[in-house]
Amino acid sequence: MSTPQERMRALRRGWDLLRDIQLDATVPGESRKRARALALRYPAPGMLQELLASGAKHLPQDFGAAIDGTRTFFEELQVSASGAADIQRVLLYTLRHFPLHPAVARVDDCLEGLQDWLQPEDLTTNAK
Repeated sequence: MSTPQERMRALRRGWDLLRDIQLDATVPGESRKRARALALRYPAPGMLQELLASGAKHLPQDFGAAIDGTRTFFEELQVSASGAADIQRVLLYTLRHFPLHPAVARVDDCLEGLQDWLQPEDLTTNAK
């Protein structure tokens, strides 16, 4: 079970990983194109922070769809063992706390909605 901070960290890492996959020449071209297409729809970390700061209770449908599509893509990449060793290592750690399908429904199942499901990372613990 992931904490809201771990989930937020995994979403941030997912954003970074989509960029890294696009730049990794050892990833097949079709997968790099797919990473690019997902990155265009994926919520940037700043967008998630703004959403939390606004007091929103729900994850926008398009954010949830992009997160779900990215999880599927990451799982497929992991199974195919595509990409450099660093990509595979980051995939493993990112998927550990990455939101499960369907992301929007999982948020709605939380008592306080989005505020219970995601919280800003505690950057003091990330420095260790």
